[in-house]
Amino acid sequence: MKKLALAALTCGFCALAGECRAEAEIVWAKTISRPSDRYCGWPSVCDAGNGEILVAYSGDRNAHVCPWGKVLSMRSTDGGETWSKSETVCNTVLDDRDAGLLKLSNGELVLFWFTSVHYYEHERKNHPEYARHFEKLGMDAVRRDLGSFSRKSGDGGRTWSAPVRLPASAPHGGIQLADGRLMVVGNQDSQVRAHMKTDPEEKAFAGGRQFLVVAESKDSAESWHELARITVPSGAAYEPHLIEGIDGVLRCYVRTSRNLLYTESRDGGASWSRLKPTSIPSWDSPPYLLRLKDGKTLLTYARRIVHAKDRKEWKSGVFARIGDENGSLKSFEAAKEIMVRELKMWDMGYPSTVECADGSLLTVFYGLENSACTIQAVRWRRKK
Repeated sequence: MKKLALAALTCGFCALAGECRAEAEIVWAKTISRPSDRYCGWPSVCDAGNGEILVAYSGDRNAHVCPWGKVLSMRSTDGGETWSKSETVCNTVLDDRDAGLLKLSNGELVLFWFTSVHYYEHERKNHPEYARHFEKLGMDAVRRDLGSFSRKSGDGGRTWSAPVRLPASAPHGGIQLADGRLMVVGNQDSQVRAHMKTDPEEKAFAGGRQFLVVAESKDSAESWHELARITVPSGAAYEPHLIEGIDGVLRCYVRTSRNLLYTESRDGGASWSRLKPTSIPSWDSPPYLLRLKDGKTLLTYARRIVHAKDRKEWKSGVFARIGDENGSLKSFEAAKEIMVRELKMWDMGYPSTVECADGSLLTVFYGLENSACTIQAVRWRRKK
């Protein structure tokens, strides 16, 4: 695809209470997955070292929910201009979904993903073949493969260690703290507790109780344990991402059906503030946080079109905001919204971003294209 002309996104009145949208210089925008990967979704991107960028995602699918999902990866050696063929990283007997990536301080990579049987619970009436597939597996296989997992790579994602189970799932995975620990804030899906029968409070959950799980690793993802739980007072809150500020505070932003929620920890993740709503409109798509080379923090998020009225009142697509060195809520709420890519659709989002060697930004996400979802990317620059 030819490079797009540099696009200046105009400012003006909109549903964001008159907020002006900052300008972004778009270098190019393209689809990076291949037709052979079929339906693809929920990607993450990271610097793999040695000038390479790695993307991991769920692919080779029939649809948004199906039994066949695999975790695939592909790499670029030229800042996202071209990409290798996809390689299969994880392929259990269940649906493998939502791949997160993390580069550790020693150069190793950690891959996060989870498996699902939602295709059986929600689609078996419409797809009898899904039900037959699930019933042939047997519960021993389901219990073996159902859950959230991580794997490590010491060679830039070419080979991976055996899976390690962890108690929380977040689509973009976790982070490494200044003290060396790894941390993930995420959900433990109700289907996991139901099938694995690991939670004595499952009945309470079924009655409406919900929480986020804080998981940590002190041995570089060789093992994980639950550190804390964050209570969700009401409504649905899921698929968080977090960042550690220069001030040592852990700040976590959480997906909902409308604006992001926020919580923070000032004691290394042992306890967390009460979740509170923000003014950042990220609808039905999780946030992603990245510390930039200049010390500022980048929040990447998406806004899906869910209701008919939204099509008239809101811009939808992939967006970004630049915050302070701590990733503070105040700085993100005060920042101008940058439109990275306009996408007027529901099945899209989950953006994550990596900073390229020349200071430009590569944001990767998924979106509907020609009746199936593909992995897409935009290379862009912040307006100076």
